[in-house]
Amino acid sequence: MLSVNMALSQYFRHTHTWTLSQLAPTGPGYKFGVLFVGKQKYSEQEYYPLINGDIDPSGTLYAQILHQPWPFFRTKFVAQVATLLHYQSLCLTAI
Repeated sequence: MLSVNMALSQYFRHTHTWTLSQLAPTGPGYKFGVLFVGKQKYSEQEYYPLINGDIDPSGTLYAQILHQPWPFFRTKFVAQVATLLHYQSLCLTAI
């Protein structure tokens, strides 16, 4: 496995991963991931919003958004889009 992580700015980074092994869960191929960390700071280790996404070798898209608009109110949104046996599925979750 070869992985390349790049920071485009202090808020945005992306990852490229190449897997050659047949033993990987999604098989051999290329995976692309992005991460955005916002400017809103609630503590030394908590910045919002967080936006994270991946596309794996099988074409499945996974995205997650975490946001804290007010000090005691956090939101989480998760989406997954996959193609299985020629059928496309969409799963959305909001917490």
